[in-house]
Amino acid sequence: MTIAIKNKLESLIFLRAIAVLSVCLCHFAKPLSEGFTYSPIFQWINENGKYGVEIFFVISGFVIPFSLENGQYKWKDYLTFLLKRLIRLHPAYLAAIALTLVITYLSFKQKNLPFPETFSSISESVFLFQNLGLNVVFWTLKIEAEYYLFIGLFFVLLKNHQSIALYLAIPFLLIASQFEYFNTIELLKHLSYFLIGTVGFLIYNKQGRALHNYILLFLLIVFSFIYTSIPGIIDSIPASIAATFTILFILFYKGNTPKSMKFIGQISYSLYLIHYPIAKQLIRLFMRFLPAPIAWVLFLLALILVVPVAWIFYKYIEEPSEKLSHKLKYSALKIDNLK
Repeated sequence: MTIAIKNKLESLIFLRAIAVLSVCLCHFAKPLSEGFTYSPIFQWINENGKYGVEIFFVISGFVIPFSLENGQYKWKDYLTFLLKRLIRLHPAYLAAIALTLVITYLSFKQKNLPFPETFSSISESVFLFQNLGLNVVFWTLKIEAEYYLFIGLFFVLLKNHQSIALYLAIPFLLIASQFEYFNTIELLKHLSYFLIGTVGFLIYNKQGRALHNYILLFLLIVFSFIYTSIPGIIDSIPASIAATFTILFILFYKGNTPKSMKFIGQISYSLYLIHYPIAKQLIRLFMRFLPAPIAWVLFLLALILVVPVAWIFYKYIEEPSEKLSHKLKYSALKIDNLK
């Protein structure tokens, strides 16, 4: 790996930190967005921080093809690719489910309320068939999983028949995303963000015709501004601004990443998974005892609390899973290692 590539990938850690902090602060701000001092500020954070999710989607759209390219991925490696993603991501997700259930069960018991989840709903959440409603961030994991199922096949088409992938497959998929018939495929509603990252990968890796790639990237951004609004979930304008910022940052940012942001970026997946149930209970527990002028302290306290917990998750669950995932090699690399 060249120094330029290494620095470029390190800059993605910066983006992950920005994305996860945006989502975290959005959720920390929500309880303080009404009836407290500085409520308008917290309301703005709550309304706009959620678009860190689109930053994550663009990053995935760029990083996964980048990783497949470096791993000399072939179509016969599809199941290996899916297994690598499962090993890398699912243990931390399962641990986050367990933590969420424990925290919310204790909260419901303390309030003498019936626990809303059942064995069936929890089991379906484990396999991503439905979202565990007690943790609002889990809905994106199903979309990411659908993206892995998609990109493992689409990448082969992109490598072997780039014109078909770019000029036929992508327009077809974007048109399909506008029909209710395909609503069961959650990925389609957000696919333009992932594809912005994928075309950005082609530009960065200098694959195909540069002018055509830049034109396609522009058209994907325009599409995202016009056609990706989802009532109650996504306002297409701020979401697309976040996506556009992300791909431009990936392609053109050449600065360093501050150490603090590198740390947050490194633990971003664990922080994303566990911040909501911890912060929600902490803020709602103490906000009733604090006078309005200093309730904002809970905003900072929540961040101070969840970061160490996320680090523990990363160190003892996510990092071992990542190392185990790296031990699985695609077929071309296995052959190279035997030579």
